Amino acid sequence: LSTYAGIFKVRFWIDGAWTEVVVDDLLPCINGRLICPHSSRSDEFWPSILLKAYAKLLGGYDRLESVRLEDVLLDFTGCVLDSLCFSPLTSATDLSSVQMFETLTQALAENSLVILCTKPQIGKAADGSGDRSGPTASASDQADLLFDELCAPRSLGPIDPETGLCSNFGYLLTKTCLMPRDPSIMGSIVSAFKRAQDCPPRDRLLRLRSLFAASTSTLSYGEWKGAYSDGSKRAQDSPPRDRLLRLRSLFAASTSTLSYGEWKGAYSDGSKNFSGALICRSPKTGIFNAWQLSDFHGEWHSVRSGGSLRFRDTFLHNPQYTFELTKDTDEEVLVSLTRKHHWDTVSKTIVHDTSAPPIGFALLKVEKNRQVRVHLMSNSKLIYVHEAKMHRAIFGRFTLARGRYVLIPFLEEPLQEAAYILRLYLPKFVDARYVPDVCMHPSNSFDC
Repeated sequence: LSTYAGIFKVRFWIDGAWTEVVVDDLLPCINGRLICPHSSRSDEFWPSILLKAYAKLLGGYDRLESVRLEDVLLDFTGCVLDSLCFSPLTSATDLSSVQMFETLTQALAENSLVILCTKPQIGKAADGSGDRSGPTASASDQADLLFDELCAPRSLGPIDPETGLCSNFGYLLTKTCLMPRDPSIMGSIVSAFKRAQDCPPRDRLLRLRSLFAASTSTLSYGEWKGAYSDGSKRAQDSPPRDRLLRLRSLFAASTSTLSYGEWKGAYSDGSKNFSGALICRSPKTGIFNAWQLSDFHGEWHSVRSGGSLRFRDTFLHNPQYTFELTKDTDEEVLVSLTRKHHWDTVSKTIVHDTSAPPIGFALLKVEKNRQVRVHLMSNSKLIYVHEAKMHRAIFGRFTLARGRYVLIPFLEEPLQEAAYILRLYLPKFVDARYVPDVCMHPSNSFDC
C-alpha cells in the first residue's frame, strides 16, 4: 500500500460527455462514524466516495438535499430517461393497466434500470390529503404535477403501518411475472369468475428491492406487508408444494430465493401506492446491435428560439433535424431531448436553475425530396407533439412508416434561451442530420 495516495477519480455524464471529478478519501465523520450515506459493510467505501465527488460537482453536500432524482440518474448513468405515471391507472381500463405492466417487463428485458417511487403520503394519510392538482386542473397540468412528484428530491418519509412501505422513497424493480395458473377445480372456477368480471385471470406480480433495508440490515423496514408478502395470507393459502412451484416460477432465470432486502407484491397494489416509475434506458448501439445513435449539441437563442406550437408564426424558426426511413415495414425510433446544465465558470460547479424553461419536441412527416427547412406547417403532417415540460429530459418512442421526417425541439416561449442535447436512436444505416439555414434574403435572417 506504499503507492496508495488516497486520490480517486469519478466520472459523471455531464452535458453529453463523461466529466472527471477528483476527490480525496477524507469523509465526514462524527465520533468515528460516517454521517454521509455509506455501505452496510465496514470495509466498503466507494458509495461515500461517489457521493463526495457528486457533492463537489454540485458545490457542496448541502446541494444534495435539493437535487432531483432525474438529475441523479442522468448524471450517474448517461442513459435515456423515461417516465411512467401510475395515477391514471386507478380510473383506467384493465387494458391500460396491462399495457403499463408490459412496458415495465419490456424495460427489464432490455436491461433498463427501473425505479418505482412511492407517493409522499401513503394509505389513510393520502386519502385525506385531497387532490393537490385542484378540481379544475387539466390532464396536462395533472401529469406535470405527477412527474414533479415522481422526480422530487427523495427525503425519507414515514413508514405506513398498513402497507409497510416507506413514503417518498424509491424502490428498485428487479423482476415482473404472472402467477402460474392454479390447476385445481377451485382455481378454474376463480379464473372463470375473473374473466366474467373482465379481470385478468392471473395475478401480475412485481419483485422489488428496498435499498434502504439492505443498507440497514433491517429486512422489515420499508417492505411490503400486503398480498404475496412473506407471511401474508395470500402466500400461505396454497399447499406447500404448490407454493414452492409458484415461487420458483416467479424467480425463473434468476435466483430461487429472495435477495437481501427484496420483496414481492401484486402489481395492482403497487399501482395504487406508487406515483410511477423512472426508467433508465440504454439502447445498444454498434455494428452488431439494432440501434444507430445520432446525437446533436445545440441551443435555442435569438432567432432560433421560436417557442411552442402555440406560436404558429415563429414555431418553425426552431432548430430542425431530419432523417429518412426507407424500408417498407414500420420501424421504431427513440428520441431523447435533454436540457444542459448551467455552470458557474468561476467555481466550475453546476448551478441549480429553478427557472429553466420547459422543453418539448414535435415530429413532422414531410415530402420525400425535401432537403431544406420546413417553412409552412401546411406542407407537412404533424405526427406527434411532446408538450413543453419543466423536466430536464423528455423521451419519445415511435413506430414510423416509410418516409422522411423532421424533428423540431422547442422551448415553451419564443426568444427563451437554453442549450440541449438531442439523441436519436435510429434503425441501422439510417442517419439524421441538422437542417442548415438557407437564406433566400440575407438581410432578413429571421425568415430563413
